Amino acid sequence: MQQFTKKEIKLTMLRLLQTKPLDSIKVRNIIDECGISRNTFYYHYHDIYEVLSDSFDNMLDEVIKNDSDDFSWENAFQQVAGSMLINKNIISNIFSSKYADKINLYIANGIGRIIENKMKIICEKKGITVCE
Repeated sequence: MQQFTKKEIKLTMLRLLQTKPLDSIKVRNIIDECGISRNTFYYHYHDIYEVLSDSFDNMLDEVIKNDSDDFSWENAFQQVAGSMLINKNIISNIFSSKYADKINLYIANGIGRIIENKMKIICEKKGITVCE
């Protein structure tokens, strides 16, 4: 039940981001849309930005899990670019916020995690030892 509630909060946040800038979304909007109490929201998340962060982390985890042999950076880039085009309203509403610089840094760090993970996998498959 707990994971269901977190998932619903994240999905509601994304639905709201399709039509509203990030700075305009309030906890009240999410709890009204989800039909949950304020206490339930704060049990799972500290604020709106933690919801966004958790959503990004979930997306990054999915990319990291994809460690198939046919992984290519070109395909990964095309998938991200395609996703951004499909979700351009969400992207625009996120990056027009007053926290755009922090969000950019967060995403850059996430991409760094993906690259680091993929490089480790490639090196392990080739028998190359990599130190931190």
